[in-house]
This record gives sequence, structure tokens and C-alpha cells, in this order.
Amino acid sequence: MILRLLLGALAWLMACGSDGGSAKVDGGASGAVDDGALPETDAGRDSATDESDAGDASTPRLPTCNLVCDRVLDCATARCVGIGWQTARVAQGMCEDVCGPAFNHDVMAAVDCAAVMNVVTSAAPSLSALCNERPCASACDAFADCTKTECERYAPLTHEAIVQSCMGWCVDDNAGDILAVTCEDLIDSLDNDPSFAAGCHGTLGCADVDACTTYAEKTAACMSINCEGRTDEFETGIVAALIDYCAHAEDCPAPESIAIINGETVTCDDPPLDAVGPAAPFTSICAGTVGVSFSDLVSACQTLIDCGAELASAEACATGLTFAAGADTKANCINATIDCGGAFGCL
Repeated sequence: MILRLLLGALAWLMACGSDGGSAKVDGGASGAVDDGALPETDAGRDSATDESDAGDASTPRLPTCNLVCDRVLDCATARCVGIGWQTARVAQGMCEDVCGPAFNHDVMAAVDCAAVMNVVTSAAPSLSALCNERPCASACDAFADCTKTECERYAPLTHEAIVQSCMGWCVDDNAGDILAVTCEDLIDSLDNDPSFAAGCHGTLGCADVDACTTYAEKTAACMSINCEGRTDEFETGIVAALIDYCAHAEDCPAPESIAIINGETVTCDDPPLDAVGPAAPFTSICAGTVGVSFSDLVSACQTLIDCGAELASAEACATGLTFAAGADTKANCINATIDCGGAFGCL
């Protein structure tokens, strides 16, 4: 089953420490030297007149990035659901990205952690976002990104499905295992799973139409379950769109992946079928928010075909229109036009 073995495959990759905290910087050992302890020499007087002299009592020393981010991570770990040992390295990098005189000053001048996090919210939006999401959200997004860079058979259509399926089995306490390794090592470890390897590195080219038909019908049936029947009206179009994607798309799934999904061991409770529907691109159909009937969409698409548009079928086109916002507006516009120029102008 695609992705199901991820945590087991990664367990050996990293032995995580129990404290999980960031490296501490001793606030009492800043490295500053008391000017009063220096003998007053000509050299000392000359350096004291240098405008850049950080030892001048009238010019406060700027805190280092390490010290600033140490405070940010201490506060964030105590207050954020998404920041702990699992995501500490990611959070540290986000903090370092915004280090600078203004940020450093504001963090160290903050009276308490609430004030520190207010600084973070305004100056480091990515770190603020990480604060409020589960560690698995970051881990699963990183995993999906790794498939984009490491898998020859990566398909944009499946990116959100990968994330959603991963979120179904990911455990926050283990999310750090994904975030702690490179994409190359992560994918290498997963290649031991034949299902994953097939989808990642499978044979170039598409599956045949018969296999794709089985895949499309099985996927549509699972989609109906996952979406509580709201996709039933669109079933014909969903099947047609999936067959076209599976058999003819430039980024079609590997034939090995289709064979595995079509097998008896993969059910609607297993990846990737457990995520179809709510995940893009069928989100609006699944949620029942398309705003126009399937028959009206088919009518609009048939008009486009009659006007010379090269489309697989009116049913596949009708489903495809729902993948972007405004399907209802486009369909109503096309169906109200009296000429082909007007119809294409609605798109």
C-alpha cells in the first residue's frame, strides 16, 4: 500500500534525543568585556573613539542571532502545537532567515513570551504558521515535496493526495523522522516498498485503456464513499476524466501503480484511494459546491466541441471545468451564447 510503510521504513533513520530543545546560549557568558577592566592606554582610547566600537557603553550590543532564536524557540516550544523537537530544526531555520537588527532588538526587548510571539507573528509569518499546525502537516508537505524532486513519475495531480494520505497515518511524535533526513535518503528508504517504488520510479508511458477503466471506476466508487454520495451526479464525468488522465496524460501514473491500485488488496480504506475526493482536483465536487448541474456542464462542453474544441469528451470536459473556480459562471455563460466566439470568450 502506497505510503503505509513510511513510518516503519524511517524508524531506523534517526535516533532522536529526548530533550529536543535547541542549543542553549548561556545568557551570562555573552563574551562582552567590561570596559572598566581594561587599562587606559592610547590604544584603548583610540578604540573608544571608533564609531563602530561595540564596547562603547552608549551603544548597546546587538544580540546574536543564536541568542535571539534561542529565546524564540523557547517561547514557541511552550506555546505552539506545531513546534517541538520534531520541527525544531525547521523552526530554527525560519528564525535565522529573519534575523536582523530590528527583529533581534524586538525579540530581546519583549517583556514575556506573549510579546515575543507577537514579534514573530508580524516579522516571521512562516514561523507563525508553523506554530499553529501539527508537526505532521509540515512533515507530510515536506514528504510530498520530496516526491517532486526525487520521483521520475511524480504527477502534480497526486501532490495533495499524498499530503492528505500522509496526514491520515502520520503521528506527530514521529514527524521529526521525516523532517530530519534529506529527500534523497527519505525516498531511498521508501523504495523498499514495491508500491511506493512503482509510483515513484515506474515504467515510462501510460497504462492501457482497459486497466485505466478499471482504475477509474474503482476510484469513482471510493470517491462516492469518501464524499458521502455528493459525487454521484458526476460519476460519468469523473470516470471519463480519470480514464483520459490515466491513459493519455503527459503525467499519467505509472502502469505499475495502476496495477497495484486495481488489485484486490487495495481497498477504499487504503492509500491512495482513502484520499480521493476531498483532495484536489475533485474538492468542489466532493464538497457539493460546484454551483451548477452536471448536465449543464456537459451541455456547455458539447457546445465547445461543436465549435471545434479538441476535448476527450463532453463528460470529461464537464468534470475538468470544476477543477478551477467559476465553473458555474463559465457554464451559464457558454449555454447563453449564440455563437462560437462568444462561447470561447466565456472561458
